[in-house]
Amino acid sequence: MYRCISLATISAVGLTDRYYPNKLRRLNMVWWIWALIILVIILTIAFFGARRK
Repeated sequence: MYRCISLATISAVGLTDRYYPNKLRRLNMVWWIWALIILVIILTIAFFGARRK
């Protein structure tokens, strides 16, 4: 599960860096926002998946 989270975070950061390179350097918060959003989504999916089983 932690591997999925880290991979998703890295891919989100990579996408953000690719499309918004200048903004990412100015606003480092973009990285944290992406990471938090994806972390919450993955944790929610994992939580409901574990509950169903």
